[in-house]
Amino acid sequence: MIKNLDSGSLWYKLDTKFKKPKGYVALEIATNDLGFGQTPGAATFAEVWLSCLLEFTDELCYMAKCADLTFRVTTDNDTLSFKWGGFSSSLPLFISEFTKKIVAMRESDIEPIFNSVKEKLMRKLRSIEMKSTVDIAQTYLAVILKSNSF
Repeated sequence: MIKNLDSGSLWYKLDTKFKKPKGYVALEIATNDLGFGQTPGAATFAEVWLSCLLEFTDELCYMAKCADLTFRVTTDNDTLSFKWGGFSSSLPLFISEFTKKIVAMRESDIEPIFNSVKEKLMRKLRSIEMKSTVDIAQTYLAVILKSNSF
């Protein structure tokens, strides 16, 4: 560890195998405003919001993927986790542009994106009705066994 701050830590590890610099940045935002994972409604909201975010940033993420950069966003009970990585010197620019897109999402008209995400979720829910009882039970079991779920 190079530096430890209240807001985060900076680590450095030398790549002795390939001799290439690799960056990896993780950002966690802790919030209990929405109760992610605490209620079915909050879990659904988190899923819809993440899907809208990924649709809104799709073009930027595609360009990053072409540059061999990686990105992942997940939710936990009270945390949004963003993770970026890659071997490119353009990683800082990608992170900067991505965070700008998140801020711009608030002011943008994302109703078409929301409607698309809503339709996909409704199709997914309708397809559950066609599954066998065993498949549905396994899905619910996976959700229930997740730590601190419902």
